[in-house]
Amino acid sequence: MSEQNKKLENIKKSSKVAMILARIAKICCIVGAVACIVSGIGMIAFHDTINEQLLRAEAEGKLDLNELTTEFYVGGKYEVSSDDLNRFGQTFGAYLLLDSIIIILFAVLLHFVSRVFKEIKESDSPFRKSILKDMIVVFVLITLLVLQSSVLTGVMVGFALWCVYSVFEYGCELQQMTDETL
Repeated sequence: MSEQNKKLENIKKSSKVAMILARIAKICCIVGAVACIVSGIGMIAFHDTINEQLLRAEAEGKLDLNELTTEFYVGGKYEVSSDDLNRFGQTFGAYLLLDSIIIILFAVLLHFVSRVFKEIKESDSPFRKSILKDMIVVFVLITLLVLQSSVLTGVMVGFALWCVYSVFEYGCELQQMTDETL
């Protein structure tokens, strides 16, 4: 077996592992998204009961709601003031529903990642136009997800992924020229 064939076989083996891991992560994301959606709807639907239980627990000294709201704030995402505890169930339920959208985007991203690795595993070369099409979807989704947390980082990641895409695009052109000469 030539050195080139050994490298291609290593790429195929690595792609198979990456494809399996991406599929497992996608399933975890789907389960997590469903859990967030169900929990969010439940929190909103039963907000009166949840709010009453929280206020009762605070009145009995079992729960310090200032500490609870501080925990949400320290996480940097959830901010519920102790004055607004009448709407804690609705607010937290809405955050869960919004989080489920992000998790669904991760599941879609992982779906396309697993497709890229499946195509690499099954092809004679990682430089194919079909792989390139799926890569652009992956790169756009990654950029959008990073932009969601930080604009500057998202722009930098977008440019870096664009450069990687350009390299793969050039590799596809070289592969096509090689195939035509054979």
